[in-house]
Parts: sequence; structure tokens; C-alpha cells
Amino acid sequence: MADEVRAAVADGYKRLLAPAIERDLRSDLTERAETHALTIFAANLRGLLLQPPLREPDRDGPRSGLSAPAARWRWWNATGKYLEWWRGISAPSPTAPKKRC
Repeated sequence: MADEVRAAVADGYKRLLAPAIERDLRSDLTERAETHALTIFAANLRGLLLQPPLREPDRDGPRSGLSAPAARWRWWNATGKYLEWWRGISAPSPTAPKKRC
């Protein structure tokens, strides 16, 4: 009779108790990992949102087509505000003095 009880206890532990304990441990560890991940994400996001915005360079582009001998280049800032235009064969650098025609 003692052997049958030992076999029943071992079988119950193997089939029922051990998987339940493992599930509980895994769910606790998963919950702790998710909480930690959210904490790290919040810290990273806070750092990204509180940094100053990047300054974009002024944009340029041809407006009358490149087939003309001298294309007109117009300059505008990052918000889309028109600054001035330049006439020449190639695009000038944003820091170069601009010729007006």
C-alpha cells in the first residue's frame, strides 16, 4: 500500500503540481519583466520628448527647370517660409552670398 501511495503522489506532482508551479513562476516573471520594460521605455521616451528639436538646414531646389541655361534656385526654411531666390547654373551653398537677378 505504501508503494501505491508513493506512486500516486509522484504522479500527482508530475502531472498536476509541477506544471501549476511552473505556470505561476513564469507568469510572475513575465509580469516583472513587463513592468521593467515599461519603466525603461518610459525613461527612454521621456529623454526623447524632452530634448530640443533638431535644426534642419534651409532647403533649396530648382524652380524653372534645369534645361534653361541658368536655373533659378529658391530657398526656404524648415517651416516652409520662402527666403529668397538665386539664379545660376548649379545650386549654391546655403552660406554663400546669393546673387539676385
